[in-house]
Amino acid sequence: MAVTDAVLRQALPGVRLVNFGHLGDCNLHYNMQAPEGGDQQSFLRAHEEQVNSLVYDSVARFEGSISAEHCVGSLKLDKLEQHKSRGPLADARHQARARPE
Repeated sequence: MAVTDAVLRQALPGVRLVNFGHLGDCNLHYNMQAPEGGDQQSFLRAHEEQVNSLVYDSVARFEGSISAEHCVGSLKLDKLEQHKSRGPLADARHQARARPE
């Protein structure tokens, strides 16, 4: 988490990270907030692809995985597929069934 946080902060100066998770299953959620005073919706639209790539790359680097207790949304499946050659993300599509966003 410390490495991924540092990568995100370097790529997006001023980004506010509001990470949370489940201690019991080591599940971590990354939640990005716009820099102080920034417009949240504009920030997310402008940086969603970059943030996803940075987080997915970090998951692969540390041989983690992506799972979904409530399914991977259909908008995420193609993004995960793009990263599958980088490591354990290859199985993410098979571990979670798609649901409409």
